[in-house]
Amino acid sequence: MISFFRKIRQKLLSQNQVTRYLVYALGEIFLVVIGILIALQINNWNESQKNKATEQKLLKELKDDLSETLKDLKTDIVIASDHLAMSDSLYSSLYLKKEAPDAITIDFWFLYKRGSLFAKISSYESIKNAGIDLIQDDELRIQITNFYEMDLMRIINLENIISKNRDEIQNILISKKFLQDSKCETCESLTQLLAQENLDKNILRTIDAEALSSDPEFNQSLKLHFIRYNTLKRYYLDAERDIELMVQNLDDYLK
Repeated sequence: MISFFRKIRQKLLSQNQVTRYLVYALGEIFLVVIGILIALQINNWNESQKNKATEQKLLKELKDDLSETLKDLKTDIVIASDHLAMSDSLYSSLYLKKEAPDAITIDFWFLYKRGSLFAKISSYESIKNAGIDLIQDDELRIQITNFYEMDLMRIINLENIISKNRDEIQNILISKKFLQDSKCETCESLTQLLAQENLDKNILRTIDAEALSSDPEFNQSLKLHFIRYNTLKRYYLDAERDIELMVQNLDDYLK
């Protein structure tokens, strides 16, 4: 093909047909440009198809991760509600009634049950590594980044603060020996003792109410515990709503 065009150019030059040669040269340049544009268009189309396939794969994985995160989140919402109810009841009994009770009870889990959101983020990290602009839908991309970069970080930070405050409450109770010793006449080891307690969902610990009601540090810690869990529960509920919406939007987009 190249030798064919070369012969035409040589023939036109040998015949001294400059005008026809210039027209031919322009035509040849035009054909080269068209060829380059077509090649670029095909290359861009191939890249677009690759990006679309990658986007579909990563978004499907993201949807699965969000569904798993939602399951854990629903459990955390229940735990947050339990902590609110227990701390509210305990504070009312100790500080809001005219006469504090001689003794009160605290569920064993109140000291040790710690709900924390374990969000699956592997698919989101993969999307960031591939480039967040891989998500072609602007609204969906903003929704996803806001959840992982803002909402999730806000939950994690508050959970860390609550964990520290919860430890303070636990340490006050234990250090002042407010916990009644566990009793099991037939138990011969800690393994048997703990196994029995796990089976008995009504195991409670007796608390010295008078000592607690006069402890300002516990008073403050309990109020902070309630306020922060109240805020955390609101964050959890917001996250639950956002995840459900994202999963629905991902479903629609992937179709």
